[in-house]
Amino acid sequence: MNPTLPRKLELRSVDIQRLTGRLTRVVALVTWLILLSSAAVHARAMRWWSYADLLDKSQLVVIATPMFTHDTKDHSRIPSFEDQPVIGVETKFTVITVLKGPPAMKTFPLHHYRADHMAVPNAPFFLIFEPKKRYRLYLVREADGRYAPVSGQIDPELSVRNEVSK
Repeated sequence: MNPTLPRKLELRSVDIQRLTGRLTRVVALVTWLILLSSAAVHARAMRWWSYADLLDKSQLVVIATPMFTHDTKDHSRIPSFEDQPVIGVETKFTVITVLKGPPAMKTFPLHHYRADHMAVPNAPFFLIFEPKKRYRLYLVREADGRYAPVSGQIDPELSVRNEVSK
């Protein structure tokens, strides 16, 4: 024992080794947990669409209700997700209010896709519509006259907002 140090401040080499060992184990455990949790994360970059972006890029903005949905003969793949087979879908909507676009529009077809089966991790977010529910849709016109989500067919739900029914 060192007579110049008070008893409480004196640390023996055994105590220092014990504390160093505990600290090393804690750091190793935390590092292992971080590496384990990050290995399980599958993420991809997605563009975030503000309301101003959606409105600016859209040719048609409506509040509408889906009437019916049917599959098309289009069985293909979406660019950047070639391993994810998709089936074309057309949903017919009844227009409640036109916010941007032809004011006399009463109905329109929306072209989108659904997964044939989920084949890739972190796949696109596909659209599913509930009957009698109101949606605000931000759309662009396709060459064949149908409309498509302004955000594209990868994550088309970014172009659709649920509306509160009266």
